[in-house]
Amino acid sequence: MDKKALKAFAAAIDEEVNAENFDEATKSKIKEELGEVMKKFDVHKFWVDTMKETAKHKDISNMYGVDMSFVLELDSDNLSEEDISRITAILAAMKKKEDEKYAVYMERQKAKRASLNFLPMNSIELIFNYGKSPAPVGSKFGGKPDVCTQFEWPHTFFDPDNDPEYEPEPLTFACQINLEEAAAYDKDGLLPKSGMLYFFISPYEDTCWEDEGNMFRVVYHNGDLSELKPCEFPKNYLEEFIFPDTLITFNSVESLAEEEYDEECDEDTGDETRHKLLGYADYIQNDILVGYFDEPLEWTLLFQLDYIDRSNIYLMYGDGGKVYYYIKKSDLAKCDFSKIYVEIQCY
Repeated sequence: MDKKALKAFAAAIDEEVNAENFDEATKSKIKEELGEVMKKFDVHKFWVDTMKETAKHKDISNMYGVDMSFVLELDSDNLSEEDISRITAILAAMKKKEDEKYAVYMERQKAKRASLNFLPMNSIELIFNYGKSPAPVGSKFGGKPDVCTQFEWPHTFFDPDNDPEYEPEPLTFACQINLEEAAAYDKDGLLPKSGMLYFFISPYEDTCWEDEGNMFRVVYHNGDLSELKPCEFPKNYLEEFIFPDTLITFNSVESLAEEEYDEECDEDTGDETRHKLLGYADYIQNDILVGYFDEPLEWTLLFQLDYIDRSNIYLMYGDGGKVYYYIKKSDLAKCDFSKIYVEIQCY
């Protein structure tokens, strides 16, 4: 049993409980009950792993969705029925309180969205043609990026865990967009008309769910594409993130701010995922525009990358998660892709 992780986990729970609007007597009772049951956790590796992740992120929300797992994992040896009943009741009470706060938050978001009067936008749907290779310097997912001789592979620039021995790690190459190929589908004229846009993603499934350029990056090449050559992968690049070259083609579609996304399979491709440039995101949880930005109308979705679960390509954040890249409209107009905001949402 990792005692250090257990101690950190207990501290994280204390912090979360103190943040809630419980009176002192209730806070004390919750901590006492959790403390008693936690003493019996050391025989369950499942919960050791959960503790480590929870302590790392200072957040016990991971526990909300695993009440049944808790019961199934801890209904043996060292835990009595009373133990299980007590801790499950505590978690249920805390989840109810969180759900009530979330409902209020969503109502406020809805009202804010209505007041902003978002107008329909054009969105560029990215069609991943699995099994088809792109032409040289063409738009594609996976493979090696086609780059200029001055290209420097993006790496993480800080360590979220503050490890003194941490070394920057190469980000995963996701896709490149030949902007001349995409221009005909950019009805609102928001993207550069030429050049290459590269999207890099985190190499870790359990990455930060909000990011401002450390684990996710956008690189723009504004030059002659005929000079670009495939780039070798850097040292320490994770082999499981070397994806096969996949041709990307485009389609122009209208995007609405409150459009409900039907996840039925596409009739032509058999694909149930949606990747796109511009427009409004297909949110899984909350509306990022109204929920995160102080001035939502100043920002726009740049790129939405959906999960991929195929025999030769596996890209997954959480449970069927989507990655959303946002950029200020003023920065997009200047072709400045250095200050993006990225968020991941999953089911």
